[in-house]
Amino acid sequence: MVKWVLLALLAGVTTAYGTKIGSRIIDGAFTPISAAPFMASLRSFSTNVHFCGGAIISTRFILTAAQCTNGRANNDISVVVGSPLRNSGGSAHRSINIIGHPFFDHATLENDIALVQTATVILLTENVQTAGLYPNFTTDYLNDTKIFGWGLMSRQNPFDPIDLHSKTTKTIPNRECRLLNAGNAWRITENKLCTEVDLRSNCYGDEGGALVTNKLEIIGIASWHSNCNGSLPDVYERLEPYRLWILSHVQ
Repeated sequence: MVKWVLLALLAGVTTAYGTKIGSRIIDGAFTPISAAPFMASLRSFSTNVHFCGGAIISTRFILTAAQCTNGRANNDISVVVGSPLRNSGGSAHRSINIIGHPFFDHATLENDIALVQTATVILLTENVQTAGLYPNFTTDYLNDTKIFGWGLMSRQNPFDPIDLHSKTTKTIPNRECRLLNAGNAWRITENKLCTEVDLRSNCYGDEGGALVTNKLEIIGIASWHSNCNGSLPDVYERLEPYRLWILSHVQ
């Protein structure tokens, strides 16, 4: 894992690997949980430290990034839902099973998608809801998408704000994303999805969070960013190629 962390830093790609503290969308806006009731904070069961985001897609399953769960024991995650705060409130559900994509590649972050099954049923309330899976997302441009997370507000700030943040953004074609991020163009495969450059960026610990439409339907899972650099696109795992894989486990 140390070798991979070094490789990621040299390549300018930042992931959940090696992250000891949570992270937050840089320059995002404070968001009440009622605006994103599907959001889940994934935490170490033993320490209660947030390490990734996730999305509730059923009363027993959380959709997240495979990098967030890779190497973790099946019962090592605490899934906290129903609170905009990273350190208090909400209800916690211990994981019982982790289903990572069988072809996840931790070196390239290809197939960066996973499911976390909870040991107990997640009770749905006004502030705890499931997110839908966007049907047949094939367009290059989609306006008014949102990403939510508990990530760092700044790479230079070692202290995490505790509340949920979000940003509104739009998707861009992969060919444009590759041009804007030439150093990592080879990582932007057709299974990835990018959002525009607008000086706001995902940052450490936002990995695993869901990129959603204005109807709160998931189109992507936060995969990697270039060291929280708002002058480069954020990259997501595109949901559409994995729809049948997800449904085969959840239904």
